[in-house]
Amino acid sequence: MTEKEKMQKQMLHVANNDRNLLRERTLAKDLCHQYNRLRPSDTPEQKRTCISCLAERKEPSASWRHSGVISAP
Repeated sequence: MTEKEKMQKQMLHVANNDRNLLRERTLAKDLCHQYNRLRPSDTPEQKRTCISCLAERKEPSASWRHSGVISAP
């Protein structure tokens, strides 16, 4: 079982030694940075950035849906 699979099943995992998780975390941080630098009037780009950030998920988490906040892990 990969570290990502363990993480998805909410099991104990070591995220700092897994290249794939590190790459995904860096991508998420980059997308959060990109989103936070957008103008409030640039709604289309905000939506595109959110979709890019959440593209791998089947459905956004309940906490994201309710808070409307995206943050890097």
